[in-house]
Parts: sequence; C-alpha cells; structure tokens
Amino acid sequence: MSSPPPPPPQGPGSPPPYGPPSPPPYGPPSPPGYGTLPPAGPPGAPPPPPGYGGGSSGGNDTPKTLGIVSIVLGAIGIPAACCCWPVGALFAVGAFVCAGIGLSQTKDLPRSDAKPLLVAGLVLGGVVVLLTLLSLVLGLASVMSDVTTF
Repeated sequence: MSSPPPPPPQGPGSPPPYGPPSPPPYGPPSPPGYGTLPPAGPPGAPPPPPGYGGGSSGGNDTPKTLGIVSIVLGAIGIPAACCCWPVGALFAVGAFVCAGIGLSQTKDLPRSDAKPLLVAGLVLGGVVVLLTLLSLVLGLASVMSDVTTF
C-alpha cells in the first residue's frame, strides 16, 4: 500500500490549500445584526437616562408640532393680513385653533417644552387679528371716502 502524497508547501504566492474561494451567494448581502444594539458606553457604565440621546423619546410630540404649525400660520398671516384681510383672517383662525388644541393637550403637563411654542403661536395669531382688523378698517375707510384718485 502506498501512502497519500504529502500536501504541497505553502508559500507567499501559492493558492490556498482548499481551492479557489467560492462565489458570493445570490441576492443582495444581508444587513448586519438586526435587533442588536451597540453598547451604550464603556463596560460597567450605567445606562443612559430614558429619553436621552438620538431618536424619538417615545413621548407625544403632537403639542410641539401644533405649536410649530401655529407659529408658521401666524408668521405667514402677518403679511397676508396687510395685503388681503380675508386671507389674514384665515391664517389667524388657523393659528388660534392649532395653539388652542395644543394648549388643551398640555394642560396636565406642567413642564411641557411645547408651551412656549403654543403661546408664541397665540401671540402671532393675535397680531394677525389686529392687523386684519386694521386692514379692514383702512380698506373700508378708503372705499367710503370721497377720494377718487389714489
């Protein structure tokens, strides 16, 4: 009986002993590690407080969104009230409604970070109401006056 031949010597330029590498599997590569989170800090460190860090804190962000919407409506309503009072009135109503709903949602949250946004939306809505009334009065006064030239 003869013994099997010895394996060829491995050197810097020789191929691996088990043949060429296999081709990659079909389809896109699978994403790495779904469901695992990286460690929060060095080993033995306490976990971060809840709601801290990136991502959603899991809280209700609706009042904050309503505050931003009421600020935007109030800010757009200021020039609209100066140009065309009915359009300004629509923006004022929108700012008041959004801020009112948001304030009713934050009624039981004493330290909500949405309250300053909602109050700012109410203030801008009030400014739009004043400018709308001023525009209406000045427009009616110009129509009622005897001035035929502008």
